[in-house]
Amino acid sequence: MIDNWSQVYDFWFGEPGSIYHGEVRDFWFGGGAEFDEEIAGRFSETYADAVAGRLDGWFADPRGAVSLIVVLDQFPRNMFRGDPRSFEYDHLALANAKKLVDSPSHRDLMTVEKLFAYLPYEHSENMEDQNTSVSLFVSIDEHEQKQEWLDYAVEHRDIIERFGRFPHRNPILGRVNTPEEEAWLQETDQRFGTVSEDDADK
Repeated sequence: MIDNWSQVYDFWFGEPGSIYHGEVRDFWFGGGAEFDEEIAGRFSETYADAVAGRLDGWFADPRGAVSLIVVLDQFPRNMFRGDPRSFEYDHLALANAKKLVDSPSHRDLMTVEKLFAYLPYEHSENMEDQNTSVSLFVSIDEHEQKQEWLDYAVEHRDIIERFGRFPHRNPILGRVNTPEEEAWLQETDQRFGTVSEDDADK
């Protein structure tokens, strides 16, 4: 069992003092099947512990809090890509994100740490959370990829505003598309990483 948040933190953000620390990592949003398998192999027990509340003590440190959010929000999207379990505990990730964002200590986080603290808002199918997501990404520190992150936040918000849910999740969750959703899905190939690239091409 991984009981030290720094093991997750160093893996995801780079060890403090290394050339990777504070930098955008290629594997965050484009790791592929091999990376998904690595996450499952290294962190499946950690994920189970997080879901069970056994890692709540990580919140004693803001970076530990971000690490817990990564475990709850990002790791299942790798481990269970294309499976309903990808989103099963999004509510826990969001609850922890809200707790961190409400804490003054969150303002001292690095920009890339804030990115992952904010993503659970972007993943929510609740309109209020989506509006908060956009506000958070508007206010995030200046960064060369800030506009790209903000554009994604706006895109997610606009989808929820239009449909009340993410249509690209419907096949995974067994939800029936409305005619409008079906038309939209035919028009776009954007799936926000919910399926593998190979499956997305089918």
